Amino acid sequence: MKLTEAMLRSHHACEERVVIFALEWPDGCDVTEETLLRAIELGLNIVWFAHEFLAGPLLAEFERQRALLWAEVERQEAALWAEFNRKEAPLWAEVVRKVASLREEYVRKEAPLIASIIAQAEAIVEARS
Repeated sequence: MKLTEAMLRSHHACEERVVIFALEWPDGCDVTEETLLRAIELGLNIVWFAHEFLAGPLLAEFERQRALLWAEVERQEAALWAEFNRKEAPLWAEVVRKVASLREEYVRKEAPLIASIIAQAEAIVEARS
């Protein structure tokens, strides 16, 4: 299939993307894997292209295979997140333990602080008496 600037305009492609296309392919281009990969590099939306230029069964087949690709991405992402969570859990537990220890130490230091303040106040009161 040959794609031209005029074809993009007739499908109401956004002007900015039409200009990018026309600069790269002033005489249009054959739609091949190579040109589609170049279009992605240029920031052109090839899914928009598919929805505009593929008809009925072709579009349905594209969407079916696209869904399979996406399902695989989601499967791999889930495995990555599971690995992250498996490694994160012990680290999180260690942080929680250390924070609890810091706060316990803080609370232990409050007791002598309070006692010292009270002793100072009592000394002031006694000195005034």
